[in-house]
Amino acid sequence: YLDSLANVLIEFKLYNNQKFAKDVSDKLKKSKRSNMEKGLYMGTYAPYGYKKDPNNKGKLVVDKNSSRIVKKIYNMYIDGKSSQYIAKYLNSKKIKTPAEYYHITPNKKTNMYGIWKRTQILRILKNEVYIGNTVRNVVNKVSYREKKKRQTNKDEWIITKNTHEPIIDKCNFEKVQKLLSNNKSSKVNKHNYLLKGLLVCKECGRKLAIITKKDKYKDKVTIRRYCMCSSASKPRV
Repeated sequence: YLDSLANVLIEFKLYNNQKFAKDVSDKLKKSKRSNMEKGLYMGTYAPYGYKKDPNNKGKLVVDKNSSRIVKKIYNMYIDGKSSQYIAKYLNSKKIKTPAEYYHITPNKKTNMYGIWKRTQILRILKNEVYIGNTVRNVVNKVSYREKKKRQTNKDEWIITKNTHEPIIDKCNFEKVQKLLSNNKSSKVNKHNYLLKGLLVCKECGRKLAIITKKDKYKDKVTIRRYCMCSSASKPRV
């Protein structure tokens, strides 16, 4: 009887703990969403090109040094340079990556800390923050019990316009979006391959990206997949 009673009490305590955790999580979500809708920037780090205003919590101000790189990226893309070319150019000039620039502790699982990649360039080219808009809720937690996050659909994003000084004018931003939509290679491949994240370059030890290309000849389409190291000018396998 005492054992049964103890089990009931343990289950009751666990239920109350879970309910309390969920209630706290829901309140935090509501508060966070309210701040998002006001256009306050609640991220841990400012987007590359900006810094947090020390006198106004949640406000972004232009960072003089990194904003010049953002402008350079946009100008190069408008001039016809690819995202891969821009990444290699920045690496050749030893320009600090966003993580290095803001002294973000590198993830122990990756050795790409100091290397610009085309995915980083594409994120910068697509981000409305550079025309003065705050875009939040792009990712959120799957559950209050888990740390795992998911990409949200675009209709779930919270976009507040004209919250801070723009770095890129709207005309150039729209021009870039049009170029991106016409450029099939700018679409980042999100397919989860079996060995994704496990393959490394035999020469430098960096993780390899799996690239997919479609070759069309007459009515026949051939799909080729190969591995690419961001520090290489040609495929490495």
